Amino acid sequence: MKKDDPQIMAAAKSMGLAKRRIRASFKVVTDLSLWYTVKKCSLYRNAAVIPNMGGETVEKLTRAFYDRDTLTVARELLGKRLVRVIDGRPLTLRITETEAYIGRLDKACHAYGYKRTARTETLFAPPGTAYIYLIYGMYHCLNFVTEATGEPAAVLLRAGEPVSPADADAMARNRFGCNTEKMSPYQRKNFLNGPGKLCKALKLTKAQNGLSLLGDELYVLDSGDTPENIHIGKRIGIDYAEEAVDFPWRFWL
Repeated sequence: MKKDDPQIMAAAKSMGLAKRRIRASFKVVTDLSLWYTVKKCSLYRNAAVIPNMGGETVEKLTRAFYDRDTLTVARELLGKRLVRVIDGRPLTLRITETEAYIGRLDKACHAYGYKRTARTETLFAPPGTAYIYLIYGMYHCLNFVTEATGEPAAVLLRAGEPVSPADADAMARNRFGCNTEKMSPYQRKNFLNGPGKLCKALKLTKAQNGLSLLGDELYVLDSGDTPENIHIGKRIGIDYAEEAVDFPWRFWL
């Protein structure tokens, strides 16, 4: 591994930036050049009408969006709309929290050091592929594969929020077997604030592992929602990852 690897340099810069910003109540810089130089490419394809959004015209993300530096993708996914189609009915949520994982230097990544197993094989798939795995034998986690094919990197979706009352009711039924009116205060507070909760609300399991995000079953739309304030900090639940514990690769609204 070269010391001047762009990802390593970016990690070092982002760690220093995070420490400064954490002391400043998580105020995040808006100058993306401090993180990465983003490739100029077509990130969107055919315009679509997002379900349950009042006929709002939006763009479906293409493979080019995911075929970029993972930290850039993790930040830019915030505010985007994730659509999951179940039996012909679309469920839509706004992405509000993500984490980045980069296998070539990140000991928190399942494929650290290009470790290739039956479980991690999806991480080596083309960018724009869903990587879904099970933790603790009960919770599923949805990730979006990023960067070039063969580079094991992905963005974990940690949290979201329904975009309409109809979406909220459908997700509540998937999670709790009731509509939102019958949810307890605790259930309302902890509705979609975790990767396992998000997957259960969208009925995502390992059966969808390897699914293309360019199809019609699971995809992401850009409605032009560009968050002004983004928080950054350390990732959650990776105490085993040595120096990677301190990487500020978690982003949330």
